[in-house]
Amino acid sequence: MKAMARAPSKRTPPRRRRHDMATMTNEIAGHIPRMWMRSSSEDDFWRWFCGEAQSVMRNAADIKEGSRLHARLLAALSRAGLPQPPPAFQWKC
Repeated sequence: MKAMARAPSKRTPPRRRRHDMATMTNEIAGHIPRMWMRSSSEDDFWRWFCGEAQSVMRNAADIKEGSRLHARLLAALSRAGLPQPPPAFQWKC
């Protein structure tokens, strides 16, 4: 029997994928304070945070979902007492 290869997004039902994206966003949000403490500099933190944010944005189903997840990550920064990304990083995050 030959297995047919399909893209993971085609195999995952939309409801499950949305749940996975929300879980991923929540995990990043929960790690923000630790990321801040472990970063050697503010620029290092922003590179790390933006890389994590980009991984979420790449996997968003559409622009609307990406915007919603992005807003959740920015709100998590505020809850952690951190500022919004500086201008040098805003286009990446």
